[in-house]
Amino acid sequence: MKRRIFALLLCCTFVVATAAFLVTAAIFYERLREELCGDLRSEAAVMRLAAERGAPAAELARAASPGTRLSLIGADGSVLFDTAESEASHADRPEVQEALKTGSGEASRKSETLLRESYYYALRLDDGVVLRLSRDSGALAVLLEGGASALLPVFFLVMALLCVALSALFARAMTKPFSESVRELNLTVEDADGGRAMRYPEFEPFRRSILYQRRQTRQFIAELHGEKRRITDIIESMREGLILLDGERQIVLINDSARRILHAQEEHSDGRNVVEVLRAPELLDAIRKSADGGGAKSCDREIGGRSYRFFVSPSAEGGAILFIVDVTELKKAEEIRRDFAANVSHELKTPLTSISGFSEMISSGMVAKPEEVRRMAGIIHTEASRLIGLVCDIIRLSEIENLKGAGHDPVELSSVAEDAVRAVRGAAEKREVNLSCELEPVTTEGDRTMLFEIFYNLLDNAVKYNRPGGTVRLELKKDCGQALIRVSDTGIGIDSEHLDRIFERFYRVDKSRSKETGGTGLGLSIVKHAAEFHGGRVAIQSEPGSGTTITVRLPCEGR
Repeated sequence: MKRRIFALLLCCTFVVATAAFLVTAAIFYERLREELCGDLRSEAAVMRLAAERGAPAAELARAASPGTRLSLIGADGSVLFDTAESEASHADRPEVQEALKTGSGEASRKSETLLRESYYYALRLDDGVVLRLSRDSGALAVLLEGGASALLPVFFLVMALLCVALSALFARAMTKPFSESVRELNLTVEDADGGRAMRYPEFEPFRRSILYQRRQTRQFIAELHGEKRRITDIIESMREGLILLDGERQIVLINDSARRILHAQEEHSDGRNVVEVLRAPELLDAIRKSADGGGAKSCDREIGGRSYRFFVSPSAEGGAILFIVDVTELKKAEEIRRDFAANVSHELKTPLTSISGFSEMISSGMVAKPEEVRRMAGIIHTEASRLIGLVCDIIRLSEIENLKGAGHDPVELSSVAEDAVRAVRGAAEKREVNLSCELEPVTTEGDRTMLFEIFYNLLDNAVKYNRPGGTVRLELKKDCGQALIRVSDTGIGIDSEHLDRIFERFYRVDKSRSKETGGTGLGLSIVKHAAEFHGGRVAIQSEPGSGTTITVRLPCEGR
């Protein structure tokens, strides 16, 4: 192998040296030739000016540079003057013919006797005479010898660099099979597969085996990466918080939801101890017990005004898995269900007790006077009517909650409002409450019965909780692309502490007054649910003693 490397380097060095010498000589020869022709042109231009000013031919010959031949040729080709022996006529010379036609001409010819190449340049004077200058290649040889002394160091430097580069190139080519084998052994699975066979067949099976194993490894790792991305996407898209802990209680993984819930910064969570993120002793104790084989644990904790339930499970590596669920709405729903059950029981118990008691008194004969019987029968009827109204409101509220996704029809709200006004006008006159309306034609899509419930319950509450001689004003118009329903009264008003709960089921500000007016505590809850069913919202403003204003905004047609 060493002999092969030596022979290749020797041959390449010889070829490169020869080629470099020939190319350099050709470049310099061409460059010097161009300089020679340029000198002839410049000198001919000077001679032309002198000849046109009347300078004699002998003077022009003396002014010519050494080695330059000067000729004056007539328009017919006859030689008028020549510093060298020449033929009698130069009419057939190409440079003379071109100068007579175009004003200037040039040519080069090789002398068969002197074996030198001569360069000619001719200019036509104003009187038709052609001025021709010529110089042979001997001058080029002199210039080439002068330039060689300057080029030789450069030439040898280039040759040395080329030899070093070529030696390194061919040495690497000779050892390439071995370096390729080592490189392919050290290739990582992320590198591209090599598709070209080795130069030496002996290494080809070895290379193929490596490439096959690498492809298998890359495919396996790609599948792992894909699985990891899918798991990461699932974990990061979860609304619930997830934290993975190792055996040292260090955080291995925490998703964005857990960071948000625990108000943990990214740089302060991954790789940190769980104590830095969770500062709840009961929760840390649950993690410790679960990781020590105590099984799954759970505990609730309030964070930022919301309730979260932490589920702690042991992991296979001796750590723990924390799953955090927001149970705020669940607890609110449980509380509402408890309140609802308690309120329903209370609301149903009161009229049923009255009905049962008075009916028992009548049936047992304890009341003998007819007027007393009539009075008790009236009470029974009133309580039964109140009970029926309560049950109807509960059923209606349940129907509204179960109507999600029902179809909507165009409804003219002003006609619905007029129906509601007529429905409460009798009660308003009885209580000496003045009703005023300002209605604009507004159309929305929805359920007419539910929309009637909105108007009726708002007006009914405004009349019931008003003062004798008070006023109730109903306003319906378009506002900012929405249907605006506003009911204002001059009634008793509501304290600010009750405003947040006024739309809850069975919630009453003044229970004694509600019983007097026959209210069930479900009117405003029906209004809220009906508005939300139609994609709207409800707002309330009230001050004790100054009245109440409730505003409902609904989507409308023709925005």
